[in-house]
Amino acid sequence: MVLAAMWEDLPEEGQHICHLVQGLSEATSQTEARGWAVLLTELLTCVLLRQDDDLIGSVLTKLTKDAPGMHEVLLPWVEATATKIEHARAKKTTQLIALPVLAWSRFNIPDRVLQPSEVEQIRQILLSEVFSDHAAICVANKWFSPEQIPQTFGVAHKLLRQFPATRHTHDVSDGDFDVPEVFLSDTRYLLMAVTLPRNGVIYQWQTPAVQGTRQEALARLEAALSTVLSAALPGCVTRVLMPDAFFSAWKAADIASRAFAIKAAATFLSMMLECPVSELDATVAVFEHEGLEEVRIGFARQSLEGIQYGLIWPLWGEELAAQMSVISEELKQLELGQVHYPVDVFSALEDGSYDTPAYVDRHGHVVEALMPDVEFNEIHLH
Repeated sequence: MVLAAMWEDLPEEGQHICHLVQGLSEATSQTEARGWAVLLTELLTCVLLRQDDDLIGSVLTKLTKDAPGMHEVLLPWVEATATKIEHARAKKTTQLIALPVLAWSRFNIPDRVLQPSEVEQIRQILLSEVFSDHAAICVANKWFSPEQIPQTFGVAHKLLRQFPATRHTHDVSDGDFDVPEVFLSDTRYLLMAVTLPRNGVIYQWQTPAVQGTRQEALARLEAALSTVLSAALPGCVTRVLMPDAFFSAWKAADIASRAFAIKAAATFLSMMLECPVSELDATVAVFEHEGLEEVRIGFARQSLEGIQYGLIWPLWGEELAAQMSVISEELKQLELGQVHYPVDVFSALEDGSYDTPAYVDRHGHVVEALMPDVEFNEIHLH
C-alpha cells in the first residue's frame, strides 16, 4: 500500500480509515471487499457515535487533494453509514429518509410542527405510494427548513438514533431549531426513519410483483400529497421530490431548487409588476471570486432600466458550459422577451457596493437588483 505515506500527518484513527478505504478500493473480489467494508463501517460508526466530524472532514479533505479516487469511495460510504443502523439481533435495517418539497410563496414559507392527524395521513400516503410492504415508517412531526436539518454526518447519525423504534411519530415539537431565513423560493423537508428486514427492498418498484417505475410512483405521490400540502404549506406553489436517503435527497433538492427558483422568480416578478412574463428580459452572467464561479440571473421588465430581481445559480463542481445550457433551456421554457448573455466574467467583489448580490443589466453594467417602490430586502431568492 504505497499511498500510506501520504496521510502520515493525519491522526492515527484517520490513517486507519485511509488504510481501510485503500483496501476496499483495491479489492479484487467481492469476498475481499466485504471484509474491508465491515471493518470500515465499524470504524466509521464509532467515529459517528462520538460526532467527530472534524476527523471525518480532515480525512475527506486529505483524500480530495492527494487521492481523489479514494475520496469518491469514502464520501458515499460515510453518508451511508451516517444514515443507516443495522440491528444485528432483530436482523433489521433502519434508514434515515428525507422527503424534500420545493416551495415558493409571496408569504413566509412555514416550518411548523405537524398535527398527529397530518403525520398519520402523510405516513399512510407514503406506505401506499412509495415504500414496500415490509417497511415500517416513523415520521418526525415537523417541516424542516434547510437551516434546521442536520448539517454534519455526526448530527445526522444522532438524529437517526433518536427515532423511537416502536412508534409512528418522532415528536420534535420541543426542539431548539434555528429560525429559517425568508426566501421567495425554499425547500422544506420531512424526515423519517424507515425500518425493514435486513436485505429487504425499501421501495415498491423494487418488488418483482409490482409493475411501475420510480417516476410513476413520484407522480402518484405528488398527486396524493396535494391536499395535504395545500393545508400544511398554505399559499405555496410546491413540487414534491422523491423520498430518498438523507444526503441523496438533500443533494437532489439543492439541484432541483435552482430551476424551480428561476420559474418562481419570473412568476413573482410578473405578478409584482403586473405584466406578462413575455415582457420580462433576463441577463445571465458569470461571476468569479478566488477561482470559484457562479451564474447570476437578473430579471428586468423591458420598459424599465436595471435589474428588478435576481437569483444565483451555484455551481457545485459542475462544468460551467453544461450548466449554461441547462439555464438557457429553463429560460427558454418561460418564453421571456429577450435573454442576454454577456461574454465577460465579472468579479463578485463588486457586491461590496450593495447590500445584496450584484447582477448585470442588459447594457452589461453591474447593478443592484431593485424593485420600483418596493423594499427589495424584504424577500430574497436562492
